[in-house]
Amino acid sequence: MDIYQHPSRELLCSLPKLPYFYIIQHKETKMYYAGCKTAKPDPASFMREYGYCTSSKIIHAMIKNDSYESFRIVELRFFVSEDDAHSYEQRFLSKVDARNNDRFYNLTNGYGGHVMMGNKPKSSDHKANISLALRGKKKSQEHIDNINRNPEKIRKTAEKHRGMKRTLEAREKMSAAKQNYVARNKDKRYFRSPDNETGDYFTPGSQPESWIQGTGKRK
Repeated sequence: MDIYQHPSRELLCSLPKLPYFYIIQHKETKMYYAGCKTAKPDPASFMREYGYCTSSKIIHAMIKNDSYESFRIVELRFFVSEDDAHSYEQRFLSKVDARNNDRFYNLTNGYGGHVMMGNKPKSSDHKANISLALRGKKKSQEHIDNINRNPEKIRKTAEKHRGMKRTLEAREKMSAAKQNYVARNKDKRYFRSPDNETGDYFTPGSQPESWIQGTGKRK
């Protein structure tokens, strides 16, 4: 059984593709998560985008809100067989009693029970640490705009709402919202630059000098 403490990314790329047990730590909260990877193990892709990053929904949410860089790999242990890796995982988690240990994000003490949010009560300190980790960082306006303009997201959202039956309360709220809606270009006219490269809506008289009203010739 080979053991690696705090392996570098360069070292991970050179390690064998064998079943392994791992411990990771969240840098901000100092809390740990332990597990094992046995199906198609590849240390080079561990805790990397498009790679394996645990089956824990808590850890996935934390990575989504922050990044992979918010965690450090504490330890990797390699085994010849999947059974050996799962057996060690269960012994380790039982020894530290991860299920009731406020230093661990694990919600079970061994293989056979996948991590689920709300699966067990935790202390107030543990809940505070999870809340802190899941809070994440504020996304930039550019990042939000890119998400909202994603064609695939728009398509999936449209398909999800197509033919959806809404309650009377929901329909009433939608109707009220439409009545109070004021179009962005209300009482405005479209003006374009002389080179016809850009354009926007303005209240007549407030448009940039030399800009021309109308859409112009289509390219």
